[in-house]
Amino acid sequence: MLLQRLPRGLAVGIAALLLSLPLAAQSDYPRAVRLGIAFINAPGVTNTETRYRNALLVGAGWNRLPLYWNEVERQPGFYDWGAYDRVVADDARHGLRTNLILLGIPSFRRDGNVPAGLYAPTFSDGSDALGGSKSPHPSNAWANFVYAAVLRYKPAGIGSGGGGVRVWEVWNEPDLGMFWSGTVQDYARLLKVAYLVIKYVDPDARVMFGGLADGDPPTGARDYLNSTLLWIGQDSGRVANHWYFDILALHTYTNPLRSRRAVERARETMGRFGIDRPIWLTETGLSVWDDYPGPTWTSGAPADRSLRGTQRQQAAYVIQSTVLAWAAGAEVVFWHQLYDDCGNQAPGAEAGDAHGLFRNESGAACFGAHPQPGSPRLAAGAFLTLAQLLGRETIFTSVITNLNGEAFSVTFDTGILSASKRITVAWSRRGRPRIEVPASALGAVVTSPNEGVFSLTPVNGWYTLDLPDVGALDTPFGSTGEVAYVGGSPYLMVEVLPPGVVGAQLRARLPGQPAEPLYPGSEPIGTPTLAPTATTAPTATIGAAPTPRPIPTFDTTLVLAPPVPFIGALPAISPAAFGLSWGAYDPISVAAYLVWVRVDGGDWSPWQTTTATEGVYTGEAGRVYEFAVWAVNRAGGWSQNVELVPMASTRVE
Repeated sequence: MLLQRLPRGLAVGIAALLLSLPLAAQSDYPRAVRLGIAFINAPGVTNTETRYRNALLVGAGWNRLPLYWNEVERQPGFYDWGAYDRVVADDARHGLRTNLILLGIPSFRRDGNVPAGLYAPTFSDGSDALGGSKSPHPSNAWANFVYAAVLRYKPAGIGSGGGGVRVWEVWNEPDLGMFWSGTVQDYARLLKVAYLVIKYVDPDARVMFGGLADGDPPTGARDYLNSTLLWIGQDSGRVANHWYFDILALHTYTNPLRSRRAVERARETMGRFGIDRPIWLTETGLSVWDDYPGPTWTSGAPADRSLRGTQRQQAAYVIQSTVLAWAAGAEVVFWHQLYDDCGNQAPGAEAGDAHGLFRNESGAACFGAHPQPGSPRLAAGAFLTLAQLLGRETIFTSVITNLNGEAFSVTFDTGILSASKRITVAWSRRGRPRIEVPASALGAVVTSPNEGVFSLTPVNGWYTLDLPDVGALDTPFGSTGEVAYVGGSPYLMVEVLPPGVVGAQLRARLPGQPAEPLYPGSEPIGTPTLAPTATTAPTATIGAAPTPRPIPTFDTTLVLAPPVPFIGALPAISPAAFGLSWGAYDPISVAAYLVWVRVDGGDWSPWQTTTATEGVYTGEAGRVYEFAVWAVNRAGGWSQNVELVPMASTRVE
């Protein structure tokens, strides 16, 4: 049963209002440990405080950016860390964790396609072994750069800014020639040297296999991960050194189903070598074509907007890609990126990729001419919704269900502190299907960044959802002929579970048809740990079964209690113009209010969306006016009074 829907225009408006509010105290913002954003800040970026404010308002917990060797060592032996010192310190000051990517080669440190001395011993004692007191080998330029970077930015390092870097990504997209022109064997060596140096300087740091762009080759003809592991498999020190990586990074774009397939395929590949590692999506995104600087002039030429979508599709993609990746076992997902910035184009270009959750500010180096500079796209609200509902929770179980190709549903059983929830995310894949979701509580709240908020009550133990109509991209994905299909706007349905219900693994269905699970998802995937990573080496060898990975835990201390709104009492009789006051009890601090009015018992209508706590209402003689209010806090948490009931009333005479 639909009780009350927040109109879509108002939902978008209040999201924009929330994202335009001044930056509050840093402790007011929960950082989603499962969610990051690329280029929140980076060297050369301006308006940094505005960028941090927007990233915090949508719930980001991580900043990802490249640390270019060729930018810090411009002359042999002389490092200029100033720009990166500022970024790492700013991340720490704003409570964000930093994922730094080590890449780039100064021209004077290059030997063909690789750093000079890459195959020289890692350490000064002539070995590639940890232990003892040593320094990088003077002939291994890469080892010396990594040593200097980690020594500076580890916690308590001179450039840590009170925080420090604990996740180091070794190169970006080494499977693409535009980033890495060495061989697979060269990359395996690059990864090994970086791992040994990083662990020597900071044993508690985590080393990440550089994000792979081609993580889901449909033909299997090109599998960079498999090829790299074959080289590492010949290394006698692989077991003692954890196969030289702690986390595997993947990149997926355009088609949300690739996010699931890439994660599953990577786990299968690692399993063939008897290893198991956490998987992160350090880039996922969809560029829009119907908003500047996307190629908006292509409305009549679909081929010219290949691999792009509309703003509504981008918002849908944020949720679809992320929940599919999480359910398949990914731990952390990074959106690419916070702003459009230069959109992979040179300054001065007429058009570029518009991946940003936010449009560029006026005066930006590129694409600063939007009529609403700095404003959020719909995707910003979608990201915030994920951060609020799933970004900080422990996920106990997850299951993906394919409903005969017409719709997908992803169900998570989660908990934060003492509260357990079942969150079902569903979207159409064809048309506008009706689906049924088994009820685990007496009611549920459903939200969608594009469609609004409403509540449901089950009938005979099932909720019924009519999913929004699907939208498709205009061109095939890549050269495989696979349709790059972003489904309809997702619904996110939340139930608060009674004791003992967690882990029931219930699945959605089409009316009268059994559900068909696409991915069993019964393995608890936990929450990424922020504690130091153990350095004890696994005993797995090639061909052995993967060793079960302990479930990471995240100990949170911030209670995300929703606001509890109230309205001041009104007299029984009021003049035509009368005052009204409202507010909310909230431990985080209220960001905005939506005040509703009902005349003579008719339909509820929004009176105003505001940050104020009082106003004057003008009515007509002989009519009865009833008021209700919703509140949203700076963490994106809405009050729980979804069903509108009068909180104050008066009669005008």
